[in-house]
Amino acid sequence: MNKTRVLLAAPLPPPTGGIAVWTDILLRHMGQDADIEICHVDTALRWKKRVALNRWTRLIGGTLQAFWDIGRVGMALVRHRPHVLHLTSRAGFASVKDAAILYLAQRFGAAGYIHYHTSILGNGQLQGWQLRAAHLAMRFASGVLILDDKTHTALQQRIPAPKLHILPNMIELERVDEVGAGMIPDTGRSIEDGFRCVYIGRVVPDKGIVEQVQACAQLPGVHLDIVGPVDGSYRQQI
Repeated sequence: MNKTRVLLAAPLPPPTGGIAVWTDILLRHMGQDADIEICHVDTALRWKKRVALNRWTRLIGGTLQAFWDIGRVGMALVRHRPHVLHLTSRAGFASVKDAAILYLAQRFGAAGYIHYHTSILGNGQLQGWQLRAAHLAMRFASGVLILDDKTHTALQQRIPAPKLHILPNMIELERVDEVGAGMIPDTGRSIEDGFRCVYIGRVVPDKGIVEQVQACAQLPGVHLDIVGPVDGSYRQQI
């Protein structure tokens, strides 16, 4: 039986982040499918600090990273001749790179799918050349994967509806259950007795930190601990 060849361009840890965790889960589970052959190009930004990079650092470093990623994906397209390209993205500065990669995929006859792990396409944060580059990337793509209804509503004004697909992030329930069974004893306590939640990750607006704080503030007995790198100005907002 002929296998479906998939080229996945996505980051792996380190650094640990939402897309990197998603990639790790996907590779472990898809590796068990005998009908799929996966080639992975790791696009992790290992030179980048977690928060508070100035615009010029991001622009120069991101440009060099973009050429590096385009070259490696291009070589993988030549060597492996995939049927499908799956490209993960946060849009923004990466949109020009996304457009170039998806154009290459189109030229090599691969169905290119861009998977946006961000909400900035649906909340108006993306403007100017970055927005135009994102629209160009989506034009070259065979399909556009997004996280939520709000982004779908915003994009369907410019992107044909059949190309848009809502795909929420997955979680491994088995691993959640394993951690829960090993660390949380069955005390029989109710939420009114006190319940502590912990957020661990980048403390930035895109992660919905304010919404988490507001939600926990409305629940009696619920305490929220936030652990992660944060910019000083955003710390004042929350």
